[in-house]
Amino acid sequence: MPENLYYNCVMMNEIELYKLNKAIAKSCLDAKDIDGAIKYYEEYFKQLKTKIEENSDNQAFIDEYNSEYAIYSDFLFNKAKSEYAKKNWLSCTKYCKKLIESKKCDSSVYKHAGLCFRHLKQFDEALDLLLYYNRLEPEDPANLCNLAEAYYNADKNKYAKKAIELYTKFIEKNPASAPAYNALGQIYATTQDKEVSDVQKQLYYFSKARELAPKNKTIARNVVLTYEKMGDLNKASILYDEIYKSHKEEFTHDDFYDYAAFKIKTGDFIKGWSLLDHRFQKETSPTFYPNIEKPLWNGQTHIANKTLLVHCEQGFGDVIMYIRFVHDIKKFAKNVITIVQDELLDLFKESNLDFPIYPRFYPLKKLNFDYQIPMMSLPRILKTTPQSIPSTGGYLTVRQDRVDAFKNAYIKTNKFKIGICLEGAASGKKEERDVDWSYLEKFGVFKNIQFYCLKNDLDKEFFKKTCPSINVECFGSNLKSFADTAAAIKNMDLIISTDNVILNLSGALGVKTFGLYNLNREYRWYGVEEGKVIWYDSVKPFQAKVQNEWDSVIDDVIKNIKALNVC
Repeated sequence: MPENLYYNCVMMNEIELYKLNKAIAKSCLDAKDIDGAIKYYEEYFKQLKTKIEENSDNQAFIDEYNSEYAIYSDFLFNKAKSEYAKKNWLSCTKYCKKLIESKKCDSSVYKHAGLCFRHLKQFDEALDLLLYYNRLEPEDPANLCNLAEAYYNADKNKYAKKAIELYTKFIEKNPASAPAYNALGQIYATTQDKEVSDVQKQLYYFSKARELAPKNKTIARNVVLTYEKMGDLNKASILYDEIYKSHKEEFTHDDFYDYAAFKIKTGDFIKGWSLLDHRFQKETSPTFYPNIEKPLWNGQTHIANKTLLVHCEQGFGDVIMYIRFVHDIKKFAKNVITIVQDELLDLFKESNLDFPIYPRFYPLKKLNFDYQIPMMSLPRILKTTPQSIPSTGGYLTVRQDRVDAFKNAYIKTNKFKIGICLEGAASGKKEERDVDWSYLEKFGVFKNIQFYCLKNDLDKEFFKKTCPSINVECFGSNLKSFADTAAAIKNMDLIISTDNVILNLSGALGVKTFGLYNLNREYRWYGVEEGKVIWYDSVKPFQAKVQNEWDSVIDDVIKNIKALNVC
């Protein structure tokens, strides 16, 4: 083959290949093969750029590149908008990235990419993109809100004041924006910056948002939560009942659960427990319950000749609190059997409860039962009210030989013995329930008290650093089970505990206990405001008058210990 003919054929193949990629890309678009279109378009533009570099004086190549890239960019932009509208955040970011790479994209691409990254919880990247968009479009007032949220999501402590500043600027220009007022309320409600956190401002902004959007369920709910935080349950109750009445059809499982918890918290046990089963369908932290093949008992089916399985759920404290109801549920069935966590098995068996108890992962096929029910649904079946809670004087026991053995092994003093637990287990810690261990320093006024830590993962070194003036003995790994912990509790003259498993265990054992509660307490403790712990006669409540303000609570506890004539 002559050399010039060979050269012409090679050139023709190159031209055909570059055109072929464009044709395939367009065909992929027609066939809605998006990934294929992007792949072949990018290969086409790569080859076309090479042509431009090799033929810099050929305006036709440059015009074709600009024309086709405009079509391609328009396609990417429309796909990004479409994916954003469908809330396909990850897909949208991929198209936005392609547009940003081109350096020829519309400024709004940076905004939408930033908002997508916000939804994907990539907050630093969201902030960078929205700041860049702000430099391109400084007059876009809506971006003040976007930036405020991005700053706050990136670092709630560091940027709380900056977020407030931006939302405030937006409100100056848009005084009728309920979402902006609501967002400001959320910052004052959730920031950890103590200089910013302000429940009165929280209430003001949520209330202002509600004035502007009186039919908005979420905003009204935020007002309720604020009243709860402030301890004004009467106002919270009136508003919450209004929300339930007017928005019931819109309620999600989370909404029903929250309302159920509130009704129990304010004493309407019948209404509350009738809705509490929504706990299993919540989107946010649903209650785990195993898939059991046997039918769920609804309380209506006649089971007098049947066997009912009561299965545990949630934490150790919950099971200790609710195991009392199993005795009363026996009147409905021929037999009742119970499954609990392994750690509680010895404690319950030593308490001689009048029903069989099995460990959590006991093979269900070996148990001959007809129906099953979650343990925390028992009060609903029994139509329990605050006045009808059974066994409030105590219902658990521990063998005396275990109590004596524990005393002989670990307790070597004649001083007044106080068992103490100021926080829950690491797996279930909740800051609003915990009290800092350094508050023990206040008990230095007593010379005849010996403190014992009832939390098995703390040691002497921890207390030497945290409260060096107080001698705290630690049982540590010697608390191998809750039966051991019960033996330790029975050797104490007094228990001091926050809302955790130790408080429930001590109350169920009938041991004198001082319970420490935050102002916005957990929903089960109805009556604490009136100085009652309706679940346990032996527990006396001490409640914070301001959320997370524990000084006055500890001072009140000290005063009550002095009244016991403890020197």
